[in-house]
Amino acid sequence: MMKMRLFPAFFYMDDAHVVVFGGGEDARRKVRLLAKTNATITVIIDAEIDPGFAEEFAGRITLAPRDMAGQALDRAKFAIIACREEVNFDESIIWARQYGVPINVVDRPDLCDFTVPSILERGELVAAIGTGGAAPVLAKKVRTQLEALLPQAMGPLSSLARNLRAEVSEKLSDSNDRRRFWEIALNGEPAELAMAGDLSGAEAAMRRLLTTMNQPDRAARCGRVDLVGAGPGDPELLTLKAFRLIQSADVVFYDRLVSDEILDLIRRDARRVSVGKAKNNHSVPQADIHKLMIEAAEAGQHVVRLKGGDPFVFGRGGEELE
Repeated sequence: MMKMRLFPAFFYMDDAHVVVFGGGEDARRKVRLLAKTNATITVIIDAEIDPGFAEEFAGRITLAPRDMAGQALDRAKFAIIACREEVNFDESIIWARQYGVPINVVDRPDLCDFTVPSILERGELVAAIGTGGAAPVLAKKVRTQLEALLPQAMGPLSSLARNLRAEVSEKLSDSNDRRRFWEIALNGEPAELAMAGDLSGAEAAMRRLLTTMNQPDRAARCGRVDLVGAGPGDPELLTLKAFRLIQSADVVFYDRLVSDEILDLIRRDARRVSVGKAKNNHSVPQADIHKLMIEAAEAGQHVVRLKGGDPFVFGRGGEELE
C-alpha cells in the first residue's frame, strides 16, 4: 500500500498568532486566507510593499520591520515565507528555524514543514485538498468539483450542528445513538430544510428528532424509506439529492439493472440487498420487498429502494409506493 506523504491536520486559530514575511502578491494571497480566521497576524514587510496592501487589511494586521521579526516569531504558531528579495527569503527561513516555528515557503514545497491546501469553506465545515505542492491546479480542480456537491447551506447547517452538539451528547449517552442521530439529522428532514433555506424549520426538526430518539421506543419511529432512480447507469448523471440519499443509506434494495458504478457509491458499511427485478422475472416478490423494507425502517434504519432508470418511466415506481 502506498504510504501517505502528507498527514492532513488543522490548526486551531482562536488566540493564535501568525507571522507572514513579505509584502507582494504572494504574501497578500496568504494574508487574505488568514484574515478569515481569528488569528492575530503580523506581516514582516520587505523594503517595498505593494500599493494597497496595508489599506486592504487595515485593522486586521500589524505591519512590522524586519528587525522586529524575532519578537513576532517568539509567540508564533506558524510562519509563512513569501519574500520577494532572495536575501530576505533565506534570512526569514533561518530566523523561523531558530525559533522552532513551523514554516510554509511559497512555491518551495521542499523547504516547507507544512503546505497550505486548496480550501473550501461552508461555515464550520472546512474541506482541504492538498497535493503537497506537486499539483496545485489539480487540487483546485477537485475543490471546484466539491463546490457543486456542497451547497452554501452546508455552512448554516454545520453551525446548527455545533450549537446542538452539547445538548445531543447530554441526552443521548450512547455513542451509537449519537452517531445515528447525526446521520439522520444531517441527511434527512433537518438537512433538507436547511438546504431549502429554512433554518428555523431545520432546528425544529432536529429537536423533534432528538426528543424522539430520547424515548424508549425511538427506534421504531426513526427509520425512513426513499425511492431513488439510478438513471441510465452513469454516476455523473445522478442528481445531487440521489447521491446524498445513496451515501446516507443503512440498507439498499437494488434491481439488477442498477450499474456497478452506481452500487460503488453505497457506503461500505451499508447492507446491500439484491431484489433482482426484471420484466416478467421478479426473483423477490413485491410483497416480500415491501416487508423487508418496512422491517428495516422499523428498526430505525434509513432504507433506499434503488431502481434502474426513472422509477416512474417503465420502472413500476407506483407499485413500489403502494
